[in-house]
Amino acid sequence: MVPGITRLACTLLKLNGSFKTAMAAKDGSMSFDFGGVYTKVQETKLLNIQ
Repeated sequence: MVPGITRLACTLLKLNGSFKTAMAAKDGSMSFDFGGVYTKVQETKLLNIQ
C-alpha cells in the first residue's frame, strides 16, 4: 500500500449541503476525488448522503 495524503476536504454540513474530498498517493501514482450531498441532517444524530 502506498502512503496517501488528503489534498482537499470541504463540507457544508446542512440539508442539501455538499462535501468533497480529494486524496492522492504521496508518490503521485494515483488519486481520486469523492463527494456528495447531505440529503438528511438531524443534529447530533444522523447524516444521510447521496
